[in-house]
Parts: sequence; structure tokens; C-alpha cells
Amino acid sequence: MVEWRRCLPVIGRGTLIGSVVGILPGLGASVGSFLSYGATQRASKTPEDSVPV
Repeated sequence: MVEWRRCLPVIGRGTLIGSVVGILPGLGASVGSFLSYGATQRASKTPEDSVPV
């Protein structure tokens, strides 16, 4: 349950970005995903740990 609460800001941020980008014509889900990932990395306390290997 604690982990769920810790993930809520990330879920909310991704939902908001995905919804806004999804409304725009010509942009797909992949653009929203990349923007959401970038925003989450910038907001992370340890961004060096979230880089995929």
C-alpha cells in the first residue's frame, strides 16, 4: 500500500501529459509516452538510476 501512494504523483503526471498530448491531432500515444518519461526523469530525486541499460 505504501508503494502505491508513492507512485501516485507519477501516475497522475503521466495521465495528465498523456491526456493533453492525446487530444492534439497528429500526435500519437508514443509522443505522450516519451514526454511523460522525460518529465518523470526530470522530477526524479535520483535521475541517474532511472536510465535504462
